[in-house]
Amino acid sequence: MTADPRPKPLRWLLFATVIALFLGTRTYVLYRLHIPWSDVPLYAEYARDYADAARAGQSFYEFHAQAVRTRLAAQSPALPPEAIHWREHIEYPPLAISWMRFATGLLGRSSSPESFCRSYRFSMALTDMACLIILLWLVRRIHGHEPPIRQAVRMSLFVLWGAILGHLLYDRLDLTLALILLASFALLIAPIHYAWSFLTLALGVGFKLVPTVLAPLWIVASLPGNSLDRPWTRATWFHLSRQVAARILWLTVMIPGCFAPALIRFGAPAMGFARYQMARGIEIESLFASAVFVLRTLGRPFRTIMDIGCIEVNSPAADFFARLSQPLTLLLLAVAFIVFLWRLLALTADNPPAPVASRLAQAYPSLFLKCMIVLLLTFIAACKAFSPQYLLWVVPLMPLVSRDHRLPWLTFALFTVICLLTSLIWPWWFPTHVIGAITIASDAVVCSGPTRRGMLLLIVRNALFGVLILYLLATMARKQATLDSTHP
Repeated sequence: MTADPRPKPLRWLLFATVIALFLGTRTYVLYRLHIPWSDVPLYAEYARDYADAARAGQSFYEFHAQAVRTRLAAQSPALPPEAIHWREHIEYPPLAISWMRFATGLLGRSSSPESFCRSYRFSMALTDMACLIILLWLVRRIHGHEPPIRQAVRMSLFVLWGAILGHLLYDRLDLTLALILLASFALLIAPIHYAWSFLTLALGVGFKLVPTVLAPLWIVASLPGNSLDRPWTRATWFHLSRQVAARILWLTVMIPGCFAPALIRFGAPAMGFARYQMARGIEIESLFASAVFVLRTLGRPFRTIMDIGCIEVNSPAADFFARLSQPLTLLLLAVAFIVFLWRLLALTADNPPAPVASRLAQAYPSLFLKCMIVLLLTFIAACKAFSPQYLLWVVPLMPLVSRDHRLPWLTFALFTVICLLTSLIWPWWFPTHVIGAITIASDAVVCSGPTRRGMLLLIVRNALFGVLILYLLATMARKQATLDSTHP
């Protein structure tokens, strides 16, 4: 199907309006928006320690641990030993550390914190612009049949959501991960070999382990367009098994390859980030923490502490949820993927792929995109931590969602409200209604929060987050009259 012919002046006017909105909001975020708490100083610390370790001929991980002990020893009052122990560990994968070194030195090497911050935020602005360009291509590729005004609305939503989350946009790593995910999906539906998309996904895993949950989806998406549209004989099953095995082999080689250089150079400490993440408890903004808040009304108290790089809730129920998190994550991801497979099989039977679709992702991009978003959101919901910047993973993806030839206004409205509530939680209410007063006890750094208002806001935000996942899952499962193919 060809794109709907429309007057080009209108298309260009709408495109120029979106660009103007993007430049205006991002200029404000980059130069005028006050960021009360930023992670960039931590990234700069990693970058400086890496450079100093290289000059001293030492391992970065050993050098950083010693440097942290030296810095914290000078602090007053002294932190508990357990808090110092976890601060010695690197919480990011090696590829993320490499990105910090590149981004903080993009505008030139300097030891001043201001230079580090300026360089990093500038690199993130370029990342944001790359997301906009790829999103524009995807809107034209997937929704080329739509009127220009609808395409402009989709692009404008990306601008809006980024502006709402402006306090996180250029001061976290997560927009870079969003770019990697967006680029990997774009390569998956582009007329090139699927190995490029696999390589990009593997880089995402090396940057942050989250894209691992998308690996099964990528395997199915890269299968030939006619893989599921044929009689199911023994020969068919054998051929399909060979196709799947080849793709598993690609990922099996590519993903470890992203960690190999750091492992060869630094050894086991390069994978210490996995132990760091596994040791975390229930973070205060997570959906599990909201359940702990509700249980307090039934006489089950909890304590809020600062531990392992986040604010945690500590109670017997929280310990149970921490043990439950990993198997529950796998179960929910499996359920979402099974619903997707069921819908895909029904769709290929009712609406066979067009001959021009060389891959299933090219034949049904909207379905694969929606499953991608559902898997990412499900991972966040079942995870022990729900940091506000996690929403950035899906900000460039959500504008591409569609439903029955219409813009999915309910989906867009729900996500907008979630972004607004998240922006209210962080940074405005976080120090007063989420953390509260901080005291250093003998065994932990203890927080007096959250207040009732803080708990209510977190519960409402997380409830809406769960509703959004269920709604997307329901729309993915139902039969839709969809124009679902890419447009050259």
